[in-house]
Amino acid sequence: MKITILVLFGSLTLATGGMAQRLSPSVLAAGGGSARTATMSLDWTLGEAVAGTGRTDGQLYTQGFHQPLLQISELQNLTSLDAEYRFTVVPNPVVAWLGVTISTPEPMPLYLTMADLTGRRYNLPVIPPNTSSTQIDMTAYPAGTYLLRIARDGGIPLKTYKIVKTN
Repeated sequence: MKITILVLFGSLTLATGGMAQRLSPSVLAAGGGSARTATMSLDWTLGEAVAGTGRTDGQLYTQGFHQPLLQISELQNLTSLDAEYRFTVVPNPVVAWLGVTISTPEPMPLYLTMADLTGRRYNLPVIPPNTSSTQIDMTAYPAGTYLLRIARDGGIPLKTYKIVKTN
């Protein structure tokens, strides 16, 4: 009898101890949901108990369930002919300086244009041929979301990136 009770108690202890922790993230919120398509996923919560954002020089810190991951978004690649053009845009979100590295199949000037989501355009200097990288000073830009468009001669767009500016 003692052995049966001991085995039963041990089994219950192991079973409840194994379920005490979960490795997947969870959130306590009033509402939320998730939706997925072939090209996009959207997760959202409403009424999280604790959520906040903190900023330091060059860094963005948040708390809560939905953390922003690396937010580099390439919005277009127009044709397969443009596949030899390679660009890297970092860091994103950006506080002060945005770096752009450039790899093109032939030397040519590139034209950068920045626009906010209201349509206001910010002209940037022309990137001379044979330039492998450049820096964009974002300190004068207000916090928000911008579209960085990279074009070649004739205004033919190559890539567009979504840039998040924070203070």
